[in-house]
Amino acid sequence: NFSMSYIAEKVIFELRRDTFEKLQVMDLDYYEKRHSANMVSVISNDTMLIQQLMQTITDLMVQLATFLGLIITIISDKHFI
Repeated sequence: NFSMSYIAEKVIFELRRDTFEKLQVMDLDYYEKRHSANMVSVISNDTMLIQQLMQTITDLMVQLATFLGLIITIISDKHFI
């Protein structure tokens, strides 16, 4: 679970870094047409949604592995009885 959480956090970090780098090279005309508060809000909300999605996927993978381990244990125990 730790390694999966680490990967999810690394993906979010890279997404934030890439977004920052992209915003640094945008033309000034881009910023003149958009309100900075709106851009910050959109970027923050989108990043938060992706972070929640990554956490949900991580949790789902852990639960799936637990479920499969339980099924294998049940089948193995029935086989030996």
